[in-house]
Amino acid sequence: MPNGPATSGPPTLPGRTQQKETTMNKQTTACDQNAAALGTDDSGFTLVEILIAIVLIGVLSAVAVVGVNSLTSRGSESACQASLDSAKAATVVYFASNANTFPVDFNELTSGDDPALELPSEAKISEDGLAAQTGTWTLTMKAAKQAKPTFSC
Repeated sequence: MPNGPATSGPPTLPGRTQQKETTMNKQTTACDQNAAALGTDDSGFTLVEILIAIVLIGVLSAVAVVGVNSLTSRGSESACQASLDSAKAATVVYFASNANTFPVDFNELTSGDDPALELPSEAKISEDGLAAQTGTWTLTMKAAKQAKPTFSC
């Protein structure tokens, strides 16, 4: 039985340990050497990398917000146009069913047992009855005596 510390693995010569350390030192990268010289740990992100990531996220968010806003705007315009077309059709129905008279306001088009026009549930009719408005669009009616009314968004 040998005297000395018990080791696992093959026996090593005194010079082998020193050679192993020299090989390990050669394998370190320049970055590791700089970090070791400065006494810093190179395992995290730098401030510049974090700032670049934040700026990129901000730019992508701005692009997304602009895209969503334009879609919302187009949707609002489409909703107003659809209501405008419905109001024109309702005017024809009203004219045919009311002794060839035209409506003078939205109240005439939307009231009664069988209204000629059904506006979206969130639409509010103005006090004078010549405008129907939601949070995103306004449909106006210009009525003339004994003439077909005109509508605009």
